Amino acid sequence: MSVQRRLTIHFNDGNRLSFGFPGLPENANLAAQIEGLLRDQYLMIEAEGRLLMFPFASIKYIESSPAPSRQLPNVLHGATILG
Repeated sequence: MSVQRRLTIHFNDGNRLSFGFPGLPENANLAAQIEGLLRDQYLMIEAEGRLLMFPFASIKYIESSPAPSRQLPNVLHGATILG
């Protein structure tokens, strides 16, 4: 079974850009993918036949939903956004 995923990049200048992904298998090794992503200097996304490369230096934070069902190391769980 796959889960529809959404990724929003929030940039340092206040802009944001969202992407929808057709699905990710629930058994995908998301932790390894995130670790590999953090080693690179760019977030690279293929969308609509184009390769988009975002330097991490211009990214304030990245929001991904839904949260992975498998717990990732070093993640605090069960938080509520207050403001």
